[in-house]
Amino acid sequence: MSITIINDNQNSLKNKIDYVKKTFLDYVGSNNSQKNLKILYSQLENVNNTDYDIILKTDPKAIDFFSNKSVYNINNIKFFNFENESIPILFHNNFTEPFIFDQNRKQLTIFIDIFASAFYFLSLWDEYVIKERDNHNRFIGKNSLLYKLDFLRKPIVTIYFNYLIFLIKNYFNINIQKRNSYASLTHDIDYIKKWSPGIIYRECIQYFLLNRLNVNFRKRFSRFYEFLKAFLIKNDPYLNSLNKIIEFELKNNIRSTFFIKTGCTSKHDVSYSVKNKFVKRKVEFLKEQNFDVGLHPSYKTYNNEIIMKDEKNRLIILLNNDKFGVRQHYLRYDIDITPNIQEKLYFIYDSSLGYHDVEGFRTGFSFPHYLYSNQNDKVLNIIEIPLVIMDSTLEYYRKLKPQQALNVIKEITNIIQKYGGVLTILFHNTCYDELDYPGWGSIYEDMVHNFINNNIQILTLQKILTAYFNS
Repeated sequence: MSITIINDNQNSLKNKIDYVKKTFLDYVGSNNSQKNLKILYSQLENVNNTDYDIILKTDPKAIDFFSNKSVYNINNIKFFNFENESIPILFHNNFTEPFIFDQNRKQLTIFIDIFASAFYFLSLWDEYVIKERDNHNRFIGKNSLLYKLDFLRKPIVTIYFNYLIFLIKNYFNINIQKRNSYASLTHDIDYIKKWSPGIIYRECIQYFLLNRLNVNFRKRFSRFYEFLKAFLIKNDPYLNSLNKIIEFELKNNIRSTFFIKTGCTSKHDVSYSVKNKFVKRKVEFLKEQNFDVGLHPSYKTYNNEIIMKDEKNRLIILLNNDKFGVRQHYLRYDIDITPNIQEKLYFIYDSSLGYHDVEGFRTGFSFPHYLYSNQNDKVLNIIEIPLVIMDSTLEYYRKLKPQQALNVIKEITNIIQKYGGVLTILFHNTCYDELDYPGWGSIYEDMVHNFINNNIQILTLQKILTAYFNS
């Protein structure tokens, strides 16, 4: 099948709409059908051209909205029904019904402005116009429009695209196959070893002597005993956890993506050398076993090209390969700076775009997609595979117990199966540390078994790209 989309907007929206067109066409993929479907995305009030199968009506207010760099007023939201859900739409042509079908002309007119609404989320417009950040200069997920709409857990752009495909199937009898759902397991290796001087001081002085956890003596002594036992026999929990993750995944014949640090630029980084024999052996083993290895650049790299380049070069030497992806440490990401740096340094993908404080679909889209620079009004040559769930979001920021976290993961897994997408999940190599993260290693295994039992294919991030863009 061939889909031709004509954007007749020759104004400030042109590049933005062309970007959404590209994202939609990537999503549809290729098919052997001979049908050529013609879609007109038009700013004209009256369109009577019978050359087009579908007319997508624009919202005339969208031009001024994006030109003025406005913050969206949630009171302007309208809703339409799709798959027994009420779906919010930001831009629309004052519709009573979301579409009409002219039986005589065999022409469909859609009054909800799918493309302008999709652009808002795909481009991270909230983050472009809202300046509030946390103490790590990160955008706060709870400030996003999707969170305020209680729609962060549902991939709204994917739903928009699915709605358009639904109409195409029903009114033009064209079969567009639903995209497969995948899970992608990822691990940021922030630490190789736990037993640093700072951790020893914490366990001996702060937790045991000063009782900073405010627990009774029995619990305090029990923790101190477990610490001593592990420390004295040189049983490092983070090393063990890393090994357990790899062993578990090999046993279940699945592969994941590991993001390795090569630099240290702040107190928020824990340094380990890629020249370390253990690190070199472990990375070599991961490569031999067909795991993916990417870069986990240090704290200050998100807005510093020089440091990022240096750290990437170190990983190139270690891997003997320059084709890999990146995930920013602490998920520090400036939409005006970070993707431009990543593009200049030729990373094949980024997977940083998940919120630190809440789980969900940060860009509203559940599949890989190219990023957009609002600052320069153009598509960037860097592909995003959005991060959906991070263990520390659930454990540290949301204060969930392991079983509660597993329930959240299962809920979002069901959503992925319903709408399609890639469920990218981050579990650090600390998850099997029973002293600080009791039960989280078991939750990781339960989560993976749930994917397997539900026939959700588990792929590395690089294999996700191949599966998506080559279909």
